Parts: sequence; structure tokens; C-alpha cells
Amino acid sequence: MPEIARLSFQKESDSFFQELRKEVHVYLEQQPNGRYANRKAVIKAIVLFSGFLASYLTILSATASWHLLLGYSCLGPIGIFLVLNTGHDASHSSFSTQKWVNKFLLLSFNLLGISGYMWRLRHVHSHHIMPNVPDWDVDISQSKIVRLSPRTVKWKIHAYQHIYMPFLYLLYTLNMFIFRDFKDFTDKQIGQLEVKEHPRKELMILVLTKVFFFGYLFLIPLWVTPFSWPTILVGFLLAEVMASLFLTFILVSAHVGEDSVYPEPNEHNLIEHSWARHQVMTTTDFSTASPLVTHLYGAFNHHTVHHLFPYVCHIHYPVLTHMMVRKLEEHQIPYNLNPKLTQAIWSHYKLLMKHSKIKEPMERIDL
Repeated sequence: MPEIARLSFQKESDSFFQELRKEVHVYLEQQPNGRYANRKAVIKAIVLFSGFLASYLTILSATASWHLLLGYSCLGPIGIFLVLNTGHDASHSSFSTQKWVNKFLLLSFNLLGISGYMWRLRHVHSHHIMPNVPDWDVDISQSKIVRLSPRTVKWKIHAYQHIYMPFLYLLYTLNMFIFRDFKDFTDKQIGQLEVKEHPRKELMILVLTKVFFFGYLFLIPLWVTPFSWPTILVGFLLAEVMASLFLTFILVSAHVGEDSVYPEPNEHNLIEHSWARHQVMTTTDFSTASPLVTHLYGAFNHHTVHHLFPYVCHIHYPVLTHMMVRKLEEHQIPYNLNPKLTQAIWSHYKLLMKHSKIKEPMERIDL
């Protein structure tokens, strides 16, 4: 087997990250739980799980179709908020000092029919190390159907991506449930991680996750409620559509906007700027002044500081963002920010339109 490829960055060219890291560490040392979740984060996790459970009980107790569909439509988004406030931190081992707690919370992804194990491998070993690097960041190279970076091969179908992608985004979590997890289990390299063989236990958990998800969200409601299978299926799909809608809102807002950059390594797999500069230049914050967006999305909107300090619980990100912005200004480093979530979403749509304009000869897509 050929040697696994490695990507590296230049050394830090100034003291920006060193100064910021010192300031962040001083702040964290003053916190009762350090870099981990505090009482507010724990209470929020309990509230979100309670909301998820309440939505599910609404489904099971429904006596009218609108009552059933209301439960499904709430369960999807609340599930996304739950994983972003718990599972996301757990994947970085930043929610709790106890390993078993982080492993348990990572299962919140499995609750949505997604492999928490595989999501962590993709997220930590590919996306976080090399965001927006073509062929290295799995998040920008998921499918031939969408063209996000200028380096991506142009196909005839891309001329219409700004029309069809908004609809396909509504199937994002359904695609992960049915296809993507299984596909990723066959990959031998995830970022810089060489995968010789996945533990059999994880493959078993993957299969059980799919069975469990379909069972509790479709089969059990079909068994205990008075509704026919087409009605339950509509509810099931509605939950997936709503979950995808609220998830893609923030995924496309953080890295793939109209002005996003996609740095490429040279022939020696070397990125010609530092790691910290790379995180700042390839990441975009959004709605950082909104407490509602910050709390619901687990401070995912404070995304730049998350990429610089992924081992810190999200509850600290608003404070850390203020520190970071001040340091960026001192060192005259550009800061990417969309003040509103709607602006971030519109920026991504303009990116789809930008890369749908194909001037040179096009090739037919081979799906």
C-alpha cells in the first residue's frame, strides 16, 4: 500500500496566534470548568433533549394528522440543535472531562440516524485540519453534483446547480442516513488519517443505528398511532427535510460563500501560509451578535474561533470571538463576517450561481 499523503503548513509568520492563545488560556483558567461545558451548557443540553423527547411523544400521541406532522416537523430541527450543542463538542472531547460522557453524547448523531463515529473521523481528521483545501476537505468534495470550488471539474449539469441544489439540500440528512455513512466506511484515507480497517464494533453500531432510527421514527409510530403508512412516511420525510433545512443553513454559511477561498498545496503538499492564517481565511462567521442563533446552533456561527480552538466547549466562543476580533484588528488580518444568517445563505447561493457560469467546453457528468 502506498505511503499515506500528508499536508503541512508554513510556520506562523507573526505573533497573532501566539498572543491570542495566551489570552484564551488565561480566560479558560479563570473558568470553573476550564475549557469544558459549564452549568449553562449542561442545562441547555437537557432542555434540548427534553424538547426532542416531547416532539417524539407528540408523534406517538397524535390523534389528528396535523398533530402528527407537527411532531415530526419539530423533531427534525430540535435534533439538529441537540447534536450541535452536545455531539459536536463531544467529537472534540470538549464537553466533559470524562471520556465516557463525550462518547455517550457523540451518540446524539446516531439518534438522528447518522454514525457519530464516522462523523467524528470526517470532521476532526479532514475538515478541521484542512478546511476548503480541494481533495483534502471532505466537506467540499462530497458529490460531483455540486461545484463549490473553482478547481472542481465542470460538468454540464453545474449550469443549473443554483436551481436544483436548494432542493437537494433538503435531502442532506436523508442522504447521510441512506448512503454517505456506508460510502465513507469504504474509504482508506480520511484527510491525513489512514484507515486500514474500521473496528467491527463500529460497523455493527452503524447498521444498528440505521435500523433503530427507522424503527423509532417510522415503524413504532405506524404501530401505535391510527395513521396509515403513507401518512407516517410523509411525517418521516418531513422530519428529514426540516432537519436538513436547519443543518444546511449553517454548514454552507461557514465555509462556502461567494468570496470563500480554496488554497491548494504545492507539489510538496505544503500550504504556503500558516495553519492559523488558513483557519481565519477559509472560515466565515455569521450572526455573531444574535444570542438566539448562537444558543440554538451551539455557537457554530462563531466558527472562526472554533477552528482555532476546537478543543474548547462552544459555550465559551462568544467571549473568545471578541478576543480574536481584537487581535485580528491589531495585526491587520481580514476577518470574514456576515452580520446576518440570511446574508450568509444568500452568499452561498451567489457562489452556486458563480460556479454555474461555465464558459469553457463542458463535460458530461458521470454519476
